[in-house]
Amino acid sequence: MSGNFIRAATFHGFQNLVFELGGCPDQFLDEIGLSEAQLRDPEALVPIGSFQAALNLAAEKTATPRFG
Repeated sequence: MSGNFIRAATFHGFQNLVFELGGCPDQFLDEIGLSEAQLRDPEALVPIGSFQAALNLAAEKTATPRFG
């Protein structure tokens, strides 16, 4: 594995917050190339760019600039 990775635990609370803000977390994850299944194991590694993209997308789609 090459590149920069973070633990999936970093996404803890992301889906609930997106939903509370009126977004569709599964759609956001799909758009950035991740699935809910990939985030179930908090020790799983995901590309850090995916986390950054998720925050930016959530900020844009929920009109919550402080998200990203």
